[in-house]
Amino acid sequence: DTQRLLSEAEAEAEGLRARVAELEARGQAEVQAAATQTEALKPKAALPKLKAGAGRFPGQAGKEPLQGLGELLAAVGPPPEEVEERARLQARVEALEAERGEAAAAAERRLRTLRQQHDKVTASLERRVEALAKQLRDAEAAKADARP
Repeated sequence: DTQRLLSEAEAEAEGLRARVAELEARGQAEVQAAATQTEALKPKAALPKLKAGAGRFPGQAGKEPLQGLGELLAAVGPPPEEVEERARLQARVEALEAERGEAAAAAERRLRTLRQQHDKVTASLERRVEALAKQLRDAEAAKADARP
C-alpha cells in the first residue's frame, strides 16, 4: 500500500515537473525572442520606437509607455496566469516530494520492524531446532545404552 502511494506520488510529481519544465521553456523562449529582437535593434535609436509601440503587448494597452529594456522584457515574459500556475505547480511538486519522503521514511521504519521480528523468530526457531536435535541425540544415546 505504501509502495503504491509512493508510485502514485512519484508519477504525479513527474507530470508536474514536466508541466513546470514546459512553462519554463515557453517563458525562456519568449524572453530569448525578445532579447534577439532587442539585440537586432540599435538601442538608442530603437528605444523610442519600442516605447511608442508598448500598447502592442498584452496587458500594456492604455498604460504608460515602457521606460527601459527591463520593463520591455517583463512585458513580453509569460503572462501572470502562467507565472501563478508555475508557482502553484512548483508548490504541488514540493508537497508531493515531501509526502513521498514521509512515506519512504515510514516504509523504512516498517521494514526495520519486520526485519527485527524476522531475526527474533529465526533465532527462536534455531534454538528450538537445537533443543530438538539435542533431545533426539539424548534419546538415541539412551536407546543405545539400553541395548545389551
